[in-house]
Amino acid sequence: MAKLETVPIWWYEAISLIMIAMSLGVILGYPTHLSWWAFFVSLVIAAVLFIIGYMQPGRPMAIMLFKSYGYITLSQGLYFSIHKANLYEKIDRSNRGMRRLWRKLAPKWI
Repeated sequence: MAKLETVPIWWYEAISLIMIAMSLGVILGYPTHLSWWAFFVSLVIAAVLFIIGYMQPGRPMAIMLFKSYGYITLSQGLYFSIHKANLYEKIDRSNRGMRRLWRKLAPKWI
């Protein structure tokens, strides 16, 4: 099997800059209601999940636990924000439950 050449770091940097520019173009060019600074905050949050690999090298269990706890915290925050939005929209509980059920079952049938 032939040994593959390593990809230079500038290649990753160039692709990252292109994708950041395209993302900012979408955020600023369309009515997404997302501020440019919030986009960079999301990149920082994503980078934090990569940092643990450098902090705990060679410890896959520690890395998995760190990512799991981070993901669970973010998903719980998202879960509560959805409930808050439902309260503001004054959606009744029975309708919320049926929509949640449909959201869980529909992708399995499609």
